[in-house]
This record gives sequence, C-alpha cells and structure tokens, in this order.
Amino acid sequence: MRQIHNANNYFFSCDWGTTSFRLSLVDSNTRNVIYQHDTSGGVKNLFGRWSRDPGHPDRETFFLNYLEDQIRQVADQVSPTLKNIPVLISGMASSSIGIVELPYARVPFSLADASVSSRLIPRSDHNTRDILLISGVRSSSDVMRGEEVQLLGLAAGFSLENAVAVMPGTHSKHVFIRQQQVTDFKTYMTGEVFELLSSRSVLSDSVSSGDILHTDAFLEGVKKGCEENLLHALFEVRTRDLLAGVEPAPNFDFLSGLIIGSEVGDLLSISPGDLYIIGSDPLNTRYKTALEYLDFNPETVPNPGDLIIQGHLKIINRNT
Repeated sequence: MRQIHNANNYFFSCDWGTTSFRLSLVDSNTRNVIYQHDTSGGVKNLFGRWSRDPGHPDRETFFLNYLEDQIRQVADQVSPTLKNIPVLISGMASSSIGIVELPYARVPFSLADASVSSRLIPRSDHNTRDILLISGVRSSSDVMRGEEVQLLGLAAGFSLENAVAVMPGTHSKHVFIRQQQVTDFKTYMTGEVFELLSSRSVLSDSVSSGDILHTDAFLEGVKKGCEENLLHALFEVRTRDLLAGVEPAPNFDFLSGLIIGSEVGDLLSISPGDLYIIGSDPLNTRYKTALEYLDFNPETVPNPGDLIIQGHLKIINRNT
C-alpha cells in the first residue's frame, strides 16, 4: 500500500460515530486544531438515507460525497485551498453501515507503533485527497471501533506499562494494557441500560434528573451495585419511592450508582495498576466518585476528542 500524500503538513481528523460527525483541521507540526466542524451526520442516519433511496450512488460514493461537502464548508471558513489535505477517519465509518466494512485488528494491539487495520482510499478524479479509513480492534469475544484511536492518543502522553482505561459511555469499555499493548477489553452496556430503565421501565416514575449529584444516594447505589444481585437491587429504586418517599432526583442518582457500581465492581477482582477515566462530564465525575469510593486512585482524561487527534497524528506520522 502506498503512503499517504501530505505535502502541506495539515490533515483532517474525522471522528465519524453512530450519531455524530466531527471534522478537525489539524496542523501536523504544531498539533493545533485550526478549525473544528460538527454535525449530526452520523453513520446510522446516513446509512438510512442511502438505503431508502435507490437513486443514490453506491454506498462508498454516497458517504464520501457527504465528507467532501463538509470539507467544503470548512474551506469556506478557513481557506479555499484544502483540496489536497488528507483525511483520517475512525469510528463507525468502517462498520457494516459506514463507508465500507473493514476487518478488525486483533489483540494484542500495539499502542507503540500504531499498526491499525486500515484502508487507503487514494486520490482520484472523483476524490481530491487521500483518505485513510481506520478500522477497530477485536478480541475473541468483543469489539471496539474508535476507542483504539483514543488509546493511541493516551499512549502519546503516558507510559501505560500496567494500566486499565475505563471509557464511560453508552457502551462503556474497560481496556487492559500491558507494556503499551492492549491485551484484552470488556464492553458494558451501562449507558444504554440506564437510559432504558430511567425512561422506559416501571422505574421511570420514581426518578428524575436533577441539577446536582446527590453523592450519598449515588454512593449507596454504587455499594449495592457492587455487592448485591443487580436485578434484585434495581427494584429498590421503586420501593425507595413507594415506601420511604425518596425524591425522584436522589433516586435518579441511586439508580445511576447501581448501574455504574455493577460495572466498576468488576475491577475489585483484579489489580488494575494505573487507572484512567477517558470520557466527558458528567460521566467522568460519576465514575471518579465511584472509583474513589472503592479505594482506587483514577486519573481523569477529560477530552476524548483531543486524544483522537493525537491518535490520528500518530497514525499519519507512521503512514507518510
């Protein structure tokens, strides 16, 4: 495979997720973000639009046309001379509903040499720039797409000789790292289960999101989530309302603690070494509070978007 052409020392870092699209113009030398462009054009929405209209071009062309439209909007704001600047794309764009499905890299996955599974879409008459589409990582029983680029960015700033990265979200990840290699990881449907329970289950009438974290209620939930059967403990959200008159806002945080506690309680059975939380507030705060309650000493890495750019920079330096 030929190398990426990057004569201008700039590149586009694209984080293309299920429900969101983020495009950042980056100076390779200074690592500064020159301009950032966000849309709701996630792959799920675009795939639906493409599949419903038989008049659309092939799927790859349809997605790349959307990408080029967004680059033109950045050019209108920054400079009209962006046509040869390469693009690195990670996230769900390499999935079965994205640009094209790519095979996963496998664990152990090195964070030192950035040897990702990828496909180069070279410049052509219809495409004015090199595009490197980055795939995810798989183990024997689990998968990730996008998080591996954040971990490459994390490795640029930390030694990661013996560490666990906790990555909160809809589908949270615990990633186990030894000597700068991802050796294994686990996915937890924490955010999705919490959303379903708090908005669509019988518990929804007993909870309501508040403006502050009710720490006592949250930590009570964390403790029970770690120690008790989760399916039984969940019904206590209802009985705290019916029998004890607990207000919906602290009950919301109790439910949050139960779900997060059930997840992070898994770490009690191992020696995680250095522990990093890679997410955004308010989840970072909740996870840090829960982990400190369990006597861990996590370090919070607050901006996953910065890690993606650092990871892309590591990849482009390897491929140019």
